[in-house]
Amino acid sequence: MLHTPSSTRNTLSTKSDERGMALLLVVVCSTLFMLLGLSLTFSSMTDFRTSTEFEAREKALLIADGGFNLTQAIFRGNSLTTLLANATDVNQYLNFPVPTGTTELGYFNRNPLSPVEAMHIDYASPPAPIGTRTIHGLLTPPEGVPMGAGRYFARVTDNDDGDGDPLVDSDDVVILRVMGVHRGAATEGSVYGTHIQNAIATIETTLKRDTTLAFDEAFTIYGPNVDITYNGNSFDLDGRHHDLAGNLIPGTPKPGLGLMNHNPGGGNAAVSAASAFTMLAGMQMDNLVGANGDFGPLPSLMDTTNDVLASSDLDAANIFDPNWLMSFVNQLAAFANNNLPGGTYNNVTWGTTASPEITFIDGDARLGGNGSGAGLMVVRGTLDYNGAFTYVGLVFVLGGDMQMSGANKNLIGGTFAAYIIDNGDGTYDYGIPEIRFNGNSNFLYSAQAISLATDLLPMRVLNWRESTRELEPY
Repeated sequence: MLHTPSSTRNTLSTKSDERGMALLLVVVCSTLFMLLGLSLTFSSMTDFRTSTEFEAREKALLIADGGFNLTQAIFRGNSLTTLLANATDVNQYLNFPVPTGTTELGYFNRNPLSPVEAMHIDYASPPAPIGTRTIHGLLTPPEGVPMGAGRYFARVTDNDDGDGDPLVDSDDVVILRVMGVHRGAATEGSVYGTHIQNAIATIETTLKRDTTLAFDEAFTIYGPNVDITYNGNSFDLDGRHHDLAGNLIPGTPKPGLGLMNHNPGGGNAAVSAASAFTMLAGMQMDNLVGANGDFGPLPSLMDTTNDVLASSDLDAANIFDPNWLMSFVNQLAAFANNNLPGGTYNNVTWGTTASPEITFIDGDARLGGNGSGAGLMVVRGTLDYNGAFTYVGLVFVLGGDMQMSGANKNLIGGTFAAYIIDNGDGTYDYGIPEIRFNGNSNFLYSAQAISLATDLLPMRVLNWRESTRELEPY
């Protein structure tokens, strides 16, 4: 029998061990590299998914922002109360949860649609609805407005203005929410057994309508004094309430003629009021009717400066600053329906009560013929109001000279006259206006007509924020 030397056996055993160790190392390394590869793959997939979801959400935010810019145009010419009370029946597709403790003014009820439903439903091809629900203040169609690869939904709701009615506006402040919906390629997970398909973003803004021009008298004059003349006995400054057609309606009377001048040390507009009263002849006293004035029941003539100072409406005091007024007036020119130079205008029509307009005349103007208009008219110069011209809304004359002459003329709403002096250095002052009441001139106070004008003004953004799940869970 042959015997293998022990040294040979040891060598073979060592080589076998080395091969086993090498194989183990190969297996371990292969496993490590496989795990590293899987890790890199998962990391890459996560990064891709995260970036895709972020991109989809940013697109949804851009859609919401674009929808906000387009929606603001809806407010012009519309009563805020009308928009709040507008009821729309919309399809409901999911039994989404409603957060507990919400009220009509709560965050969930400000949304144009449920965020859960917005994430799950393809509104371009929706499923069969399970029912309907009524939404007040919806400013877009129930299926939204397409924009790019998505669509937006908008809704206006009331702020807590103290009137206890979410469908009635009492302070010219409302809240607008716009939800942008973008169909994303990646999903965010699973909610209520359904994969999220859409990226959504919601922005909320608080909007206010400027009420500086919402005067409470038939005719308002601003200045340290007034040069006023009343000719004849056919004019009327009537502070009682009238409708858009000039018919008397119930309501607490306002002054027929109001004088303003913010000068506490000098008695405010006491000097102007005295001048306006002194120029009245005995037979003309009853041509100024409305609220009791500073000189008795008739004429209805008073210094209304303190009324503005005591007003809860912070916008009202803006009228005291001629620099603010001119800045505001210059902005009106940018979106006026009729942007005109000074001149003579006969037999024109500048808006109707059904479709009011902003008319801006940059210079001295003369109106003649049987013209008419409705909305807001601003004259940066003087105004010779001639012929039988009827206007419903607000008339602003800033050139210091306004005279009425000719046939029947009706201004239903409110009229403001002042003399704005350009100091030549970018600042302005109030001077002494000159007013001539001639012929058959009728100035009839109408809160309805004034609202017709102020509703044309753009809304001012008081604040802007994005609503997120962290702020408002859903």
